[in-house]
Amino acid sequence: MAAGRNCLILIFPVLTTLAALILTLIVLLGNVSNTVVLRDVYFLKVNISDLSIPTAELGLTGDLATVADAAPKAIAQQAGLHEYYTTGLWNYCAGNSTNGTDFTIDYCSKPASMYYLDPVNMLSQDISRTHSSVSSATLATALESAFPTEINDYISIVKPVSNAMWILYIVGICLTFIAIFVGGIFSFHSRCGSFCTGLISALSSISLIVASGIATAMFTKIRNLFNENANSFGIGASVGRQAMILTWVAVLCSLASTLFWMLSICCGSTKRREVLTEEKEPFIGYVGHQ
Repeated sequence: MAAGRNCLILIFPVLTTLAALILTLIVLLGNVSNTVVLRDVYFLKVNISDLSIPTAELGLTGDLATVADAAPKAIAQQAGLHEYYTTGLWNYCAGNSTNGTDFTIDYCSKPASMYYLDPVNMLSQDISRTHSSVSSATLATALESAFPTEINDYISIVKPVSNAMWILYIVGICLTFIAIFVGGIFSFHSRCGSFCTGLISALSSISLIVASGIATAMFTKIRNLFNENANSFGIGASVGRQAMILTWVAVLCSLASTLFWMLSICCGSTKRREVLTEEKEPFIGYVGHQ
C-alpha cells in the first residue's frame, strides 16, 4: 500500500522532468533542418522581401541604376538573396514566400556549435552559395551599409552572449537527462536519491532559466533594432513565437520537477523500514526452579 502510494508520488517529478527534456530538445534542434516540426521553431526571422539596396553602393550607373531603383527586389533576387531568413541555436535557414503568406524553406546552413547571428555574413554566404553574377564582395559592402550603426554595434556583442546561451542550453538539457536517470534508479528506494535528483534538477532549472532569459532579451532587442533602424531599407524582423513558448514551458516543467523531487524527499521512499520495539512482556512466563 505504502509502496503504491510512494510510486504515485514519484511519478509526477519523473513526468515533469521528461517533459522538460523533450521540450528543451525540440528548442535545441529547432531550425536545424526543413522538417515539419523543426522548421517552425526558430528564435528570429529576418524579412528582406522589400529590401532596397542603394545603387551607388552597388556601383551601378546610368540606365542600369535606373532599372535597379525601379525594381530593387529584382536586383536582390538576381543577387541570390532569399526573402526570409530564420536563425536557431545551430544555424540559419533561408526561404521565400509562395503566395505572399506561406513561407517555404529552400536552404539550411550546416549546423555548427557556438553559432551566432551575423546578418551581413549570413546574407553574404547566401549570395556566394548561389554563385551570383553580382559580386558578393560588392553586395556584402552594400548590405553592411544598409544596416545602421546601432545594429552593427549591437551585433558585436551578440557572439559572446550567444555562446553563453548555447552553453547554458547544453548544460541544462544534460542535467535534465541526468536527473531522469538518477531519479528513475535511486529515488524510488532512497530519500537521499530524491535529494540528489532534486539538486540536479534545480541546477538544470537555473541553466534553462538563464538561457531562456538570454534568448528572449537578445532576440527581442535585435528585432527592435531591425524594425526601428532598418525599416527604411525594407528590412524587418520578428521573434519566433513557437521557440519562445517551448523554451519557457520547458522552464516551468523543470521548476515543477524540482519542486516535486524536493517533496518526494518527505514521502517518496519505497524502501521498507523495519521498526524495532522493546518487548514489554515476555511471551513465555518465567518459571523458577523447584
